Amino acid sequence: MTLTEVQEKAQKMGITLNSKGKIELMHEIQQKEGYTPCFGRSQRKCLSTDCCWKQDCLETNLIPALFIFEVTA
Repeated sequence: MTLTEVQEKAQKMGITLNSKGKIELMHEIQQKEGYTPCFGRSQRKCLSTDCCWKQDCLETNLIPALFIFEVTA
């Protein structure tokens, strides 16, 4: 979904746009729809079957990879 499409959906739901970015608007839309604002935070694992953002979400990862370092003494 493009930014313009997300903005249109947000406006229809009564969400003010101000200078919010696409993902911030998506999170607000998710909350308004009764979902957890989890877009891009699923680490490519999602149990939701009816979320309209699912495909985009699985392709987006907002959580940086965790690096595990082995400490030797």
